[in-house]
Amino acid sequence: MTATVRDIVAEWADDYLSFLDAIKAPTVYRGKPLTPQQEDVWDSVIENKRTACKSGNGTGKDWLAARIAVWYALVNGIKEPHEAIVLTSSPQEKHLKKVLWGEIRAVMANALAFTGGNLMPGECEWYADRIAFPKWYIKGIVANARRRVGSIEHAEVAFSCYSGANVMIIWDEACDIPDHIWEAVSPMISGPNHRLLAIGNPVKVTTGFYQCFSAPTYSHITLSSREAAGYGIQNVPGMATKEMVADLELEYGEGSGYVAAHVDGDFPESEA
Repeated sequence: MTATVRDIVAEWADDYLSFLDAIKAPTVYRGKPLTPQQEDVWDSVIENKRTACKSGNGTGKDWLAARIAVWYALVNGIKEPHEAIVLTSSPQEKHLKKVLWGEIRAVMANALAFTGGNLMPGECEWYADRIAFPKWYIKGIVANARRRVGSIEHAEVAFSCYSGANVMIIWDEACDIPDHIWEAVSPMISGPNHRLLAIGNPVKVTTGFYQCFSAPTYSHITLSSREAAGYGIQNVPGMATKEMVADLELEYGEGSGYVAAHVDGDFPESEA
């Protein structure tokens, strides 16, 4: 990696829009690659150790989480002593591999031109260089079963064995993260540059994710499908539309728990 490339990547720490431009993220709203809601989440990750983000459908949460993961790994790993660990997780192996890591692979297709490294075929792993930089990587862990399946690690042990000055944990579908995982990971987020992003639909009120929103140690953000639909984004598949919101209200009822969780990004009175 040349000094010029190192300088470019280092500048992304204070300018994530330049990072998104470099990896060819599409313009989605008023000439920017992020919606205002998504910018709020990214700014919170920069400013706070812990961010809890409850979201409706079609807000681009997986797209966003993947790009934050790669950005954190690159802007922190580029600095001496080249250490940055990002642990990405979902309760379901299929969601982790196909959805979240599908997005991470899409990012890396363009980011590798700047950073190099090894994106392991068929696996949820990227390493800058296993030998030269053994603590600079992004890894996927299934946050559910207490066992190893194939090459993917499971359980709280998989989280608690990672440490360093630059560690970020991203929990996708955070409402289904088991309590024992929350308890194991919480002490890990202690250093000044440690980060935790918990993001997902707020479908359950008996979870660690729900408790985040009354905890003063977390920054709290809500991504609403209604607001996302109001941006009128046409060039990103899966983004919320006014028709989608209307259809869900018709199917489940305007005041239903399902609409609260999957449209408004609010916890329902009972599980949705």
